[in-house]
Amino acid sequence: MDRMAEGLLRSAVIATFGLWLASAPLAAFGQQSAVIPDEPVCRTCTIEVELIATLGDPHDSIGLLLESKLAVDSHGHFLVAPVAPPGRIALYGSDGRFQRTFGRPGRGPGEFGSWVSHLMVGAGDSLHVLEYNRHTVVLPDLGGLASARQLPVAPFDISLLADGRALMAFPLRHSPDSQTLLQVVDLKAGEIVRSFLMAQVYTAPWYRYEQIRVLGNPVADTVWVAQITRYQLERWTAGGERLQVLSRRAEWYQPWRTDRLDPYLDRAYPRITSLFADSAGHLWVNILVPDPSWRPPGARGERRVMERHGEIYDTVLEVLDLSSGRVLARRRFGEPLSGFVHPRGWLYATRTDAQGEVVMYIYRPFLAKRVGRR
Repeated sequence: MDRMAEGLLRSAVIATFGLWLASAPLAAFGQQSAVIPDEPVCRTCTIEVELIATLGDPHDSIGLLLESKLAVDSHGHFLVAPVAPPGRIALYGSDGRFQRTFGRPGRGPGEFGSWVSHLMVGAGDSLHVLEYNRHTVVLPDLGGLASARQLPVAPFDISLLADGRALMAFPLRHSPDSQTLLQVVDLKAGEIVRSFLMAQVYTAPWYRYEQIRVLGNPVADTVWVAQITRYQLERWTAGGERLQVLSRRAEWYQPWRTDRLDPYLDRAYPRITSLFADSAGHLWVNILVPDPSWRPPGARGERRVMERHGEIYDTVLEVLDLSSGRVLARRRFGEPLSGFVHPRGWLYATRTDAQGEVVMYIYRPFLAKRVGRR
């Protein structure tokens, strides 16, 4: 965000939130903190995945992209954006067959740009499309436009709340020395209604990574929030109360060194990319980790980390038991998984096949018990 935009945004919100921020506690009262050991507590629990559907066929009238996002409605239909050609949203049946597109390129009603940062299904199967800070709601028939408006922030991540608002992860400066990392936004009004998670303003060259938060799905008005520069999970209410803190100690997830280099360009750091809290009291954590064969890029001619994303990252999928604060199961996959689709908890991944076509695979992860020998 440039200085002029930051100044305008700060001026717009300070008057509204000055009184609230003055009385907001820096640390929530009564929160529970725990350190999670690395060893899984259930020796017979395994993480399995079932292939639900495969999207992408050379005969379709549109093409998928490695950056394509996925949403799933209550009928099991798959919605994907961005796609090629741009400005459209693709609709697939529950069998994975392409059906049609809707929308057109542009910035007007019913129009979309070439980049979609978030794609989500909300109440009543309404489709929420986020293009940085432009938020569009499409009605369930996928032909009617409910609303389109500019938002005051362009979030790193977003979680749709049950009351029609959204929790957004975005650093918002309130003074030269303080900022909040989580904002509750009224999507209908396009306004911030609450800010919390106070944090210092970092001065290190790559401080922005310290500010990034990953958001899970809402459960009873609470949302799990993850850092990426270290394995730490926090459970927050939409009212701004921190209820729980879980920290992981694992040799394979060392804290980032953000004071010397740009991790996205020069190193393959592990990072949490997605969270899902299921109805059984488990928290699923999707983590990208360096492939065992990865080496730092050379001084000349080597492609950087972002250009080799699929080659250098594997995925570690963990299931945490929230009642005991322990790891139930862990599994490593030899490919990067994009993350969970809320509210179903399915996983998806985009890959390029042997013909150079981008294909999207959709999986249902589940816990199983390993049967021992008698």
